[in-house]
Order: sequence, then structure tokens, then C-alpha cells
Amino acid sequence: MISNQRSNLTKSIYVSALFLSLFSLGCAEGPSSYMFDGGSGLTNEQQSTVELDTEVQYQKAVLLSSQVDSQVQQGVFDYAGLIDTGLLEDLKDKLYSTVEPITGKLLEIKEKINGFKAKLQAQIDLLDPSIIEEARLIDKLQSGLNKLDKANEKIDKVISKIVSKLDQLSAKLDKLIDKISSGNVLAIILKMKLRKIKNDHVGSLKDVLLSILLMRA
Repeated sequence: MISNQRSNLTKSIYVSALFLSLFSLGCAEGPSSYMFDGGSGLTNEQQSTVELDTEVQYQKAVLLSSQVDSQVQQGVFDYAGLIDTGLLEDLKDKLYSTVEPITGKLLEIKEKINGFKAKLQAQIDLLDPSIIEEARLIDKLQSGLNKLDKANEKIDKVISKIVSKLDQLSAKLDKLIDKISSGNVLAIILKMKLRKIKNDHVGSLKDVLLSILLMRA
């Protein structure tokens, strides 16, 4: 029952990430009312708000990526020991207790960064670079976009590290499956269980992470 609930949650995160990645490729989110008033320019107060919000999103990305990187270095996403000892249920539990919570956080911050990027780009598109004042504003907004790109890069880097850990686990499962003889019913059942863990659990979590990695504004 718990395993099914976890699987459903993972599927829900995957669908959400996939939808958002496709949506962001097809159209840009419009400017928010607190930031933009529908004109081509921004007041000084609005410009300050843009700069502050950009910095906030960047610092959140720095903090989360640092936390995840620390977990990677501490071995939080290492699962080899559970395979060696044959604790397959413990392996599944650790997979979901380590990867799934951080996946939700990574998805949330990517949504916010890409949504904010779309708003900045929408405002840039309203401006005329041949007008000096608007050209200066374009430079400021482009600087914000560049900073948000760096934030995305930090998030993508730690996602790639977790995906690499899952790939290592899949490779180890493959080796174990190959070593097991199919000469009796128990061996066949064990192989089936290992393949299920690899495909339905490790594979589905990896798919979610990859869908977040591909999200673009």
C-alpha cells in the first residue's frame, strides 16, 4: 500500500514536471501585475523589485544546490550496501525517502526560476533597444536573466549528480541480475524483483529528475 502511494506520488511529480516543461517550450508566462503595468517601461520601484526577486531566486538555488551537493558527498544517494546485503525492501524505502523529497524541492524551484525568467523576457520584448532609456532597462533585465540562468545551472548540476547515482545503482542491479542463475524458481523470482526495482522504482525516479532537468523557460 505504501509502495503504491509512493509510486503514485512519483508519477504525479513526473506528470507535473513534464507538463510544465512542455508548457514552457510552447509559450511564455505573462508579466505579473505587481511587476509590470502593461507599459514598456518600469518605475524605479519596479526595477528594484525585479532585482530583489532575481537575487532571492538565485540565493534559493544556491542554498538548495549546496544542500543537495552536501548530501551527495555524505553518501545519502549511495545504495550499494543495501544490494550487497540483500535488503531489497530497505533499498526501495531508501530510494523514496532520499530522492523523492528532494525531487519535489527541485521541481518547485525550477518552476519559480523559469516562471520569473519568462516574465523578464516578456518585459524585454516590450522594450525598444533604439531608445536609450529602454536599452538601459533591457541591459538590467538581461542581467537578471543571466543570473537566473546561473541559478538553473546550479540546480541542473546537482540533478545530474543524483541521476549519476541512480545510473550506478541500475548498473549494479544489472550485474547482479546477470550473476543469478535461472535454474530454479526462487532465482527467477529474485531476478523479477530486481528488474522491478530497477525499472519501476529506480527508472521512474530517474525519469522524473530528467524531466525537471529539461525544463526551460
